[in-house]
Amino acid sequence: MYENWAGYQVAAKNPTQARGSWTVPKASWPGRDGYSNMWVGLGGGNRAQGQLIQAGTEHDSKCVALRAGKCSKWKNDYYLWVETFPQRSQERITNLPVSPGDPVRVAVRWSARDSRAYFTLCNERLQRCVVTSRATSAPKGVAEFVLERPSRADGRPLALANTGTVSFRQLSVTDASGTRVPKKMAHTRILMFNGNLLASPGAWSASGNGFPVTFKRAA
Repeated sequence: MYENWAGYQVAAKNPTQARGSWTVPKASWPGRDGYSNMWVGLGGGNRAQGQLIQAGTEHDSKCVALRAGKCSKWKNDYYLWVETFPQRSQERITNLPVSPGDPVRVAVRWSARDSRAYFTLCNERLQRCVVTSRATSAPKGVAEFVLERPSRADGRPLALANTGTVSFRQLSVTDASGTRVPKKMAHTRILMFNGNLLASPGAWSASGNGFPVTFKRAA
C-alpha cells in the first residue's frame, strides 16, 4: 500500500522500456482541490531501485470561485509531462495539448549507451507525438503503471481528483529477458491507502496487458 499510488509495480531485471496507452480521464472536483496523474515508469527513485523515470498525463480540478463558503466554479487542467525523480521534478510538455477523451500513448526508455532517458508521448486524436530526453542514472529492478495523487513541495500528498474508473491498456516492459506483458512478470498490486482506501487497481485483462483503477475518495 502507498499513500499516493494505485496500480502495479513489476519486477524487471535491468529494465530499459515501459509502454502503455490510456484515455485521458475527465477530472471532477471532489469537494476540495483535487489532483491526479497517470503514468508509466522505470525504477523507483531510491538507492535499491535507481532513478525513477516516468511520463504521463495530469488531470486536476481546482476551485476558482467561492460563494457562501462553497465552491461555485472550478477549473480543470490537463497536460502531458515527464519526470526524472529525484533528479528533476515534473516538467510539463507545452507543445502537445491533451483533453479528456483523447487516446494517448506513452513510452519511457533508458539507454545505457548514453545514460539518457527517452520519452515518447503521443496524442492519437491529433496524430502527433513529442520525443524528448534527459540525462539520468540507471533505473533498477522495477517498472510501474500508476494512478497517482501528486504531493506538495513539502512531500505531503494532495487530495485526489475524481477520475472515476480509468484503464491502462497495451502495457509492456522490456528488460534483460525481452519484452513481455506485465501480468506474466512478478508483480505487486498497489492500493492507494492513507487509513482510508482512496483508489484501487482491478484485475489484469485477459491478455495481461491492462487493468482498471477506480477512484474511491479524495483523501
